[in-house]
Amino acid sequence: MGNVLSEEKKQQVIALGKLGWPLRRIEQVTGVRRETASAAVQRASGATRSATCPRKARSSARRASTRTFLLRAMRYVPEGNKPN
Repeated sequence: MGNVLSEEKKQQVIALGKLGWPLRRIEQVTGVRRETASAAVQRASGATRSATCPRKARSSARRASTRTFLLRAMRYVPEGNKPN
């Protein structure tokens, strides 16, 4: 299978990623596409999707803060005006 990274190349990409090298630089040095390098580094670090995708992390935090705000606001609404 020609489309599978060799173990040596994979270890090199992971090591450079752990050293904090940018993906574009890893791509230049190793010849491994940055998307592939990103996936290998993420798999090696055990990162979850929300940790690696800032947009998803922000949106879930925003939903949680909005929910908390609404629940707190409901405490201060007079009994007769609360929605069902």
